[in-house]
Amino acid sequence: MFYPDVRQNQHFSLNVITGIFLFGVAYFVVAKVGLLLAPVGPSVAVVWSPIGIAVAVLLLFGHRFWPGVALGAFFANVTAADMPVIVALSIAGGSTLEVVATVYLTNRFAKGIHAFRRAHTFVRYIILAALGTTAISATIGIVSLFLSGLLEIENIVYTWSIWWLGNVGSTLLIAPSIVLWVTDWKYGWSRKYLLEATAIGLALVASVMLLSGNPPLLVDLIDLIVLLPILTLAAVRLYTRDTITLLLLVSIVVISGIATGAITLSAMDHDIRQLLIAAQTSLILLAITATITSSLTTERKELASRKDLFIGIASHELKTPLATLKILLQLVEHNVKAPEDSELEEHLNDMGAQIDATTKIITDLLDLAKMQSGDLVLERKRFAFGALVEEVIRDYQLLVPSHAITLRKLGDGDVTADRARIRRVLVNLLSNAVKYSPEANKVVVELRSSPKTLSLRIQDFGIGIPEKQQVRIFGRFFRADEARQRYPGLGIGLYVAAQTIEMHGGTISVESEEGKGSVFTFTLPLNAPARFIG
Repeated sequence: MFYPDVRQNQHFSLNVITGIFLFGVAYFVVAKVGLLLAPVGPSVAVVWSPIGIAVAVLLLFGHRFWPGVALGAFFANVTAADMPVIVALSIAGGSTLEVVATVYLTNRFAKGIHAFRRAHTFVRYIILAALGTTAISATIGIVSLFLSGLLEIENIVYTWSIWWLGNVGSTLLIAPSIVLWVTDWKYGWSRKYLLEATAIGLALVASVMLLSGNPPLLVDLIDLIVLLPILTLAAVRLYTRDTITLLLLVSIVVISGIATGAITLSAMDHDIRQLLIAAQTSLILLAITATITSSLTTERKELASRKDLFIGIASHELKTPLATLKILLQLVEHNVKAPEDSELEEHLNDMGAQIDATTKIITDLLDLAKMQSGDLVLERKRFAFGALVEEVIRDYQLLVPSHAITLRKLGDGDVTADRARIRRVLVNLLSNAVKYSPEANKVVVELRSSPKTLSLRIQDFGIGIPEKQQVRIFGRFFRADEARQRYPGLGIGLYVAAQTIEMHGGTISVESEEGKGSVFTFTLPLNAPARFIG
């Protein structure tokens, strides 16, 4: 991941001076455009982009660029109509102080440019910067305008509110958007992601269109809530960078549209000033909700991705030495074991069983990692399902003489599936049936068929599963309370089994009663859809 590292040398070289000048020019241009698009009063706009841009620049490139804020803000204000130089200097000073304070607090308490990658640091940024320091320039500017006679006393509260809310929106959306586009630019360029992001963007466009019209399609300003479902979807599905970008575009369109009359609401018969404040407030609340949700979701996705990567690498690296160990154990059995060494034979058998059990866990972990990344490929072939069931029962019965495994074959048929993976599902369910019924001596397997599906039912007479935990039994790393206390395991076998069956277009379910046992049932389609045939 790219993080600009240009803050180590803070001396003012020629390049830095040139950068400050260009930054000041950019600030000036953006400020003048903001005043032209949405003028509210002297040096006040409802969308004040320069503040957010300045915060992003100082976060990325260091505090030495603060003179660019002062220069850009001064010339943007002094060129306004009837603006005294002293007032322009005062407003420029307030803007510079606000940006410097915002960047300082972000670096000090919210991890600087990393603030937008974790929910808890993003919340700190919102409280300290977006809602806190943004009042500095609004307060200094309003006092300066009032003392110079450019602002009437009855307009102070309204103008301050517009100024502050414009700063809040800019600091909340523009600064994070720029920082994340610089640091996270390489993410989200797959075709699937771009299509999903485009669809969500178009849905937001459609939602914004509901805000306009003559007569308006919405009944009141409260219906800005129409944006919430789409923004929530964006927060859950997209990267934080893209969620904030969409929020920024929507906010600019809505606020500028209301201010210029391009968007009309049924509430337009109210005071336009009250409407602008209410619209800004509503959009800021939506933005705070969506950004926090997005950062939480992104954080969980990154943690899950790192965990899956670790599982995949660790499992792959462990599989090779285990295979070698199994071969060496077979050589020992062949060359060392004598007929009278019953104790040695028992130890060797135990070693083999433990190696097989560990290999199974590693195989499940590898499958889990592939399922999470979408890289699991099924090798589908047509085969007799009943014959596979008989084969698995016959082989497994040799390993567990303590339980009689009975097959009731009430139907049969051929399926198109990955035979090896379906075999693993059968072994997993049978081994669980034996493992969790230590006091019983039998397991009943029942095979049925219908015109469209085959179903397999595996019944044990063991400890059972509490009713409230049955809905989670196929979850990743989940284990029922008693099973977790009495039996070793990771809780991934049933998850992998369920995912495998669902990838084949089938279903899997459980019925259980504590102390009486469990029944696991899965179905497979007899005629798999074309998309399932590999």
